[in-house]
Amino acid sequence: MKISLKNIGKKFNKDWLFKNLNYTFNINESYAITGLNGSGKSTLLQIISGFVMPTEGEIFTDDIQLVDEHFYKKNSIATPYLE
Repeated sequence: MKISLKNIGKKFNKDWLFKNLNYTFNINESYAITGLNGSGKSTLLQIISGFVMPTEGEIFTDDIQLVDEHFYKKNSIATPYLE
């Protein structure tokens, strides 16, 4: 299984936090997402987990676009300040 991000972007007000992000995460591999405070690390994880919608782009798992709750019912995320 894999999760693919295609042209993912997130905009807050008029400012883009990130834009045109493309990456594929493979199952059974570990990843480290690093960056300065406010660079979008937590927001990216929340988008992948389905708690936040991207402003643009698509997310696929095994080449099936994630547009319903089927995938997200099996995911969870624990971050500070996530209510």
